[in-house]
Amino acid sequence: MASLITNLTTAQIAALSTGNLSRLTSEDWLAFSTEQFQALTTSQFASLSTRAVTNFTTAQMGVIESQDLRALTRYYRSQEGATVHTDLRRFAPQEDLIDHFDQILYGST
Repeated sequence: MASLITNLTTAQIAALSTGNLSRLTSEDWLAFSTEQFQALTTSQFASLSTRAVTNFTTAQMGVIESQDLRALTRYYRSQEGATVHTDLRRFAPQEDLIDHFDQILYGST
């Protein structure tokens, strides 16, 4: 499926349903170009699972817009986000991740 992601236009990426996004594999997320990643909508970001977020690259994280970061922050504060996968917790403890999002969004320390 990664080759399918590679060939999608940014308009096609923005039109992906949340159901389609939930079925993407690690390989699929790694196939996203920066432009394709930027084409994801805020509602698409809000629907992403922890599994999807753990596959984001540093370059992808660097282009997330503030409203998308807010969507991810809301997710991690939600009940579903309270059950963060252990691999992600080892990478960045949930509290630290939320604090980092808040610092970026609101300039708080």
